[in-house]
Amino acid sequence: MKKRFLSLILTLCIVFGALPVFAMATTLSDGYITDESGIMSYIKAGNVIDVHGLFDDGSDDGIWIKTTYNNGGYQVARDLPNDASVAAEAKFVNGGHYIQLNYTVTAGDTEIEGGKLAVHSDIMIGDNDRADVEVIKNSNGDAIGLKMADTKNGSPTEGAQFNLYFAGTGGVTPVTTYWFGYFYVDFLIVFCL
Repeated sequence: MKKRFLSLILTLCIVFGALPVFAMATTLSDGYITDESGIMSYIKAGNVIDVHGLFDDGSDDGIWIKTTYNNGGYQVARDLPNDASVAAEAKFVNGGHYIQLNYTVTAGDTEIEGGKLAVHSDIMIGDNDRADVEVIKNSNGDAIGLKMADTKNGSPTEGAQFNLYFAGTGGVTPVTTYWFGYFYVDFLIVFCL
């Protein structure tokens, strides 16, 4: 059986300092799971995985904030041979500071040639659907991820930052193409780039 793996590592960071551990004082959203660190959480429905992160809002407990619009999650688009299947899994890594998303494509006993797999989402941080998005580059200037930050004055999640790494990080299979732009065209152009 031939398999191909695609991994993404997701992390929620706070721009001004380390994220305190709230000892799970904050209640998780229905169906979301977390590990003992209580920093990140996710829910999985089929091949769609949605991720939340704990944000220090100044309260004793902190708040869980979403990373996708309406908790729509990171969805799979595929252009693969008919006998190919895709399986998505999530796991906590690096002491719960990251969630690694793994996508496994299986195509029976045949080699997968010319197939395409994409992961897309309408991203959002907390309640800010217009959060700034920029490319993260390594020291060589190569793109290794995307950074989404809530810089809206007065937003309850102002200062929250979410990073999506798609290359240059341990355990991540580099992607061949990435795109960000208006949400209503993500699924329309996923294989046009």
